[in-house]
Amino acid sequence: MHQVFTESSFKFESRDQIPDHIEAVPDSFAHPARYHLDGVDQLSHTFPLARDISDLPTAEILRDARLRLIEQTKNASTSSKLGTQVLVVLIYPRSIT
Repeated sequence: MHQVFTESSFKFESRDQIPDHIEAVPDSFAHPARYHLDGVDQLSHTFPLARDISDLPTAEILRDARLRLIEQTKNASTSSKLGTQVLVVLIYPRSIT
């Protein structure tokens, strides 16, 4: 199972930092035994950012890269912030018995 995300949804510090992945918009299904990232906007809508992340260090790299993009976008924008993303949620895997 490969991690799924759209590279343009993140701001990586370098090309070397980008994890191997399937370049696609992740669907809302998240395998319970894998890490995944969700975004939450000001209206409390959640949306998938990355699915099927292989391990915690990779999940943390993706989380940090998304936060960098949010910060960059926030600093560059002077328009209304209503509906913009305000949180990145790292979901830990659950054990499946």
